[in-house]
Amino acid sequence: DVVVDFSIPTATDSCGVESIVQIEGPESGTPFPTGFSTITFEATDVNGNSSTCSYVVEVFPQTTRPETGPNRSICDENTTTLNGNLPEFGTGLWYIIEGEGEIVSPNNSTTQVTSLAEGVNTFVWSINPDNGCDILTDTVSIFVEEGVFVEAGEDQNIVLGGDANLSGTVFPPDGTIEWSPDESLSCGDCLTPIATPDETTEYFLTYTTPLGCELTDSLIVKVFIEIPNTITPDGDGVNDTWNIPEIDEFPDVTVQIYNR
Repeated sequence: DVVVDFSIPTATDSCGVESIVQIEGPESGTPFPTGFSTITFEATDVNGNSSTCSYVVEVFPQTTRPETGPNRSICDENTTTLNGNLPEFGTGLWYIIEGEGEIVSPNNSTTQVTSLAEGVNTFVWSINPDNGCDILTDTVSIFVEEGVFVEAGEDQNIVLGGDANLSGTVFPPDGTIEWSPDESLSCGDCLTPIATPDETTEYFLTYTTPLGCELTDSLIVKVFIEIPNTITPDGDGVNDTWNIPEIDEFPDVTVQIYNR
């Protein structure tokens, strides 16, 4: 509800006015409901004669407050989506106040924007209640950063119990580094951790630049069980057969047996 303030009306009478009293509607300085409220006053002279006057106060529904979400950064792209909230009534409009960008559907709360420029591009989502009340706005800035890259490195193979030296590469420097999963890494926030997984694992390197742009790359460390290199098929129950662990994962493998 909206608090409405108004003045008590004046009255004149040849015999003199005794009183002016409000007899209908909410009082001044109190909340008024949305819609129409009739305010009525009664003036009475010294002889008891009275007369009334009335007027109507209309309170419009509260305008939906625009919301565009937080500012954000994108990497090496010139297209993104603007997300505003739907107004309960009235009309919405997107427009640009800084940078460059082509708004595909400026009257839709959710729309694509193309042709963004490198750097800061700021957009406004406005809601006009179409009833004479103020137009409300909210802004969102899209920062476009070019030249960003992250490379987790080449896939590696290790034998169970061994380790792999990972070597990530990022640009620009001085951002935030995060490897995941990091349980089997010597460090989760450096570019060159040592990996000691006990099973084949895909590691993801996520890099966030100082300006907030985020990219992810990954690599796989394959873990092999140590392959036995001796067979003695003499029927004593020890090493009579040669089983190569996980050989079914490598259908093109070549096996060579040498008799010393």
